[in-house]
Amino acid sequence: MGYDIARLHHVGHVVEDMAQAITHYERLGFRVPPPSCPAMPLHEGGTPEPFGTGNTHADFPHSFLELVARIEDGATDRLPADARLVPLEAPAEALPGLVERIRETSANVAACLDRFEGLHILMCAISPAPATCCGKTGSLCAKPRSATSSYRLTPLWGPLSLSARPLRM
Repeated sequence: MGYDIARLHHVGHVVEDMAQAITHYERLGFRVPPPSCPAMPLHEGGTPEPFGTGNTHADFPHSFLELVARIEDGATDRLPADARLVPLEAPAEALPGLVERIRETSANVAACLDRFEGLHILMCAISPAPATCCGKTGSLCAKPRSATSSYRLTPLWGPLSLSARPLRM
């Protein structure tokens, strides 16, 4: 079964300095809440530290603009003072895999920033929405109201000429 793009879900603006970006968007008239950033022990028995990426958003009636910044392990100097650290917990056996996945996401954001600071994320809602399962034995499948597909924008000749290719999750 094929899926059609139903609507734009959101776009993501990848930035170097989250505090500076929030100030910029607030000057444009957006209300931007403080960003959130994951914090967890990066090894068993460690103290929770911020790492990965921080994000916040500016809402529109049916979509939003996401601001995303890479956070070096333990460094919050590019986050505003009111950033919200979100403690993540994982069983010891799952911790290395979870940390690896978050670091992969952070590396993708860093790769975007190596090219340019700007719009790198395009998420679309698709229809019909695929059934999803949590993967546990005996779990029920639910059909979400909408699902999203992720695309990375690739510049061809300049910032206004963009093509999209699906990302694998």
